[in-house]
Amino acid sequence: MDDVIFLYDQAIEHIVRLHGFCSSKRRDLGDAGDVQDDVDSVADLLAKRDLLTFSASLRNFAEAAKAVQELRQLRVSTCKLIAPPQPPYFVDSGETLSLYQVLSRIIHSHTASILRSSYDFHLLVAKTEVELFSIPSQPITESETILLVQTEQDPVTILALRNLVQIACSFLEPVSARLHIIQRGDR
Repeated sequence: MDDVIFLYDQAIEHIVRLHGFCSSKRRDLGDAGDVQDDVDSVADLLAKRDLLTFSASLRNFAEAAKAVQELRQLRVSTCKLIAPPQPPYFVDSGETLSLYQVLSRIIHSHTASILRSSYDFHLLVAKTEVELFSIPSQPITESETILLVQTEQDPVTILALRNLVQIACSFLEPVSARLHIIQRGDR
C-alpha cells in the first residue's frame, strides 16, 4: 500500500505543477528581456519534465491500484490546430483517446511541444526566416495551454493540458476513495 500512496502523491504533485503551468502566462515578468526569455524556456522544460513524470506516475498508480481498466475507460478529447494560426488557435477534433493511450503517447513521445500563446502557435508553423523573424513584432495573445506529442508509431496528438489534468483528477478521485488513500484533514 505504501507504493500506491507514493505513486498517488507523486501524481498529485505533478498535477499541481501542471495546473500551475496552465495558469501562468508567457512574458508576464514585465520588461525583463533576455531573462524573461530564459524564464519562459525553463518553465517549458520543467512543464515537459513534469508531464513525463505525471504520466508515468499516474499509469504506475493505476497498475498498482489495479485500476488500469478505469484508466482505459476515461476519454480525453483531442484537438486540431487552426491554420493559419488565429484565435482561438485550436478546436475540438471530435475524436477522443483513452486516458491510458494519452499517457502512453506522452511517455513514448519523441516530440513534445507545449503551446500557450500566439507566439508558440506562429513559431510552430513558421517555415521561412521572414515568418520566423516577424513573430516577435506581433502582439502576443494568450491561449489555453495545448500539448502536442508525437511517437514513432502514432500521429501527432494534440490536446488541451487543462482537460488532461481534469480527466486525471476524475480518475484519481474514485480510485483513491476506494483505496482510502485520501485522509480528509491530513492533506
